[in-house]
Amino acid sequence: MTAVSLYDDDQTDYLIDDKESRKISRKSSTLSREVTETELVYHDLEYVIPVKEKRKKFNKTILTGCSGIMRPGLNAIMGPTGSGKTTLLDLLGGRKDKRFLKGHVFVNGIPQTSDFKLSSGFVVQDDVVMGTLTVRENLYFSANLRLPSTFSSSHRKDRVETIIKDLQLTLCADTLVGAQNRRGISGGERKRTCIGMELVTSPNVLFLDEPTTGLDASTAVVVMKLLRKQAAKGRTIIFSIHQPRYSIFKLFDNLTLLVKGQTVYNGDAKLSMSYFESLGYMCETFNNPADFYMDVLSDEKMSVEDGSNTEEPVKKVSNESLVKMYKNSDMHVKTMSEIKSVYDSSKYIDEVEVRNKNQYPSSFFRQIRFLSVRSMKNMVRDPRGLISQLFVGVVNAAITGAIYWRLKNDSAGIQNREGLFYFILMNQVFSNLSAISIFYNERPIFRNECSNGYYRISSYFLSKLFFDVLPLRIIPLIVFSLMVYFMTGLKLGVDNFFIFVVSLLTANLTGSSICIFVSSSTSNIAVANLLVTLPFVFMQVFSGFLLNLASITKVLRWLQYLSIFRYSLASLEINELKGMTFSDCPTKNQTCTGDQHLEKQGFDSTFLWLNQVILISAASFLYFLAYLQLRRMKKTV
Repeated sequence: MTAVSLYDDDQTDYLIDDKESRKISRKSSTLSREVTETELVYHDLEYVIPVKEKRKKFNKTILTGCSGIMRPGLNAIMGPTGSGKTTLLDLLGGRKDKRFLKGHVFVNGIPQTSDFKLSSGFVVQDDVVMGTLTVRENLYFSANLRLPSTFSSSHRKDRVETIIKDLQLTLCADTLVGAQNRRGISGGERKRTCIGMELVTSPNVLFLDEPTTGLDASTAVVVMKLLRKQAAKGRTIIFSIHQPRYSIFKLFDNLTLLVKGQTVYNGDAKLSMSYFESLGYMCETFNNPADFYMDVLSDEKMSVEDGSNTEEPVKKVSNESLVKMYKNSDMHVKTMSEIKSVYDSSKYIDEVEVRNKNQYPSSFFRQIRFLSVRSMKNMVRDPRGLISQLFVGVVNAAITGAIYWRLKNDSAGIQNREGLFYFILMNQVFSNLSAISIFYNERPIFRNECSNGYYRISSYFLSKLFFDVLPLRIIPLIVFSLMVYFMTGLKLGVDNFFIFVVSLLTANLTGSSICIFVSSSTSNIAVANLLVTLPFVFMQVFSGFLLNLASITKVLRWLQYLSIFRYSLASLEINELKGMTFSDCPTKNQTCTGDQHLEKQGFDSTFLWLNQVILISAASFLYFLAYLQLRRMKKTV
């Protein structure tokens, strides 16, 4: 981390006082002219979720009786661990399951609709951003998908460049963000990149979950002062934060303190100290108010001075008493009066939600375009998956070709060809286990972007399928086929080679569809590997190579129709053996034919293309189920 990357522009903006920071010119930025001051009011929020522990089910209360007002400026939500900070933030941002919610949230006096999260910005605690793209490319990705089609390319460019300048990202704009195994930008720059991706839409309300987590003290100050500049433009910024240093705390406009899911303070941050002093809590000189509040809320043994000069022990106040004191305070009475006014006015508003039929600013095909470009860039800049697939394919092809070198047309050639096809199919199908990780690796990015309204799930799924899944299957397969087919001396002919490749491809795609379906249905990659491996193993038994299918009992015989190996092995054998004649048969004076062997195996040569149709249909069906599972995946938290 370099100091230059954090303070690359004029640092004088960080040396202004609170009054001057509010006078930062609103005319200097394209974004500022489009911000409408927004007030969020929440009334009597209660959030109770079902929990199961030790085989017992019960309801756990996360928030209860929470009311307050969030106005333009920096609105901080503080409290000890487990106090409900993130839950309140998610509820205000519309990212929680509303089945478990009681109470009301109003946006400028209007009940919050379910698509509010698409018009606001939300920055999660973990910096979820594509590491193989540069800072500028990530911002452009957000701008291209989330800005209306009426925006020209020059307007989008101006918006992105303005954000880069406003967030002090100029020097690292063309640097890769970086990932776990790739060096990139610093933590502070990464956090600002995430903030910038949300500011692209110029939201009136911006939510941030623990924006300083993982940052050193000086970097955290930089991030918060940049947010202060955004708040000075009229934007309502709401964030949870645990225990900020004083230089950050003094930037807050509004402060909400929670303890055990209940509010003990909601009001002007600068008046919070005098409020607690009125309760008898005195903050020591030079003590950080944020640390002082955490001590008060975390330790029930904190005491209140009773005003006497005796040496008697001072009385102790519990967290429940702090909640009652706040509810009896003049500050709470005034806040509830304002909230009641908003609540009463909302009764005359039609409660039926009016949502746009097309809630996405970009079209389906535009989303496909930019998601595909991102997938291609990701594959080119991180080619380890493709290279490893190619390497394994070449090695397998070389070993397979050497073992089955130049197959002969004799009785042994029949067995060798059958073994070759089975061995190839086993390699091709099991190589798809790598497909399990495709959706796992990007799951946090997908959930975050989908929740924030970047794109449709169908757009994401198709772009991953056509520009990520398929290249990893097709390119190594073609290289493998070219090597194996001619090294083993299979039947020459363009049509025969084409059928050979198609048969392997359909088997490969069907195997990958099973992997993708399972990976989209479970959140545990170890479980996914097990759920995929077991069916693959049993499918081998019913392929017709390890077991004569005609000898299977009727109770289990139907299982052969669920085997990828059966259809693929039948296609490969029909393509190769049909019409062939083999010499040197075990029985004297008898000529063996490929057709006889196919009949013995129970493979009908007229079903060559039907096998391919069945596999393609199965793969399409499983891909569709995987898509449905992505739709069912929990986007809220």
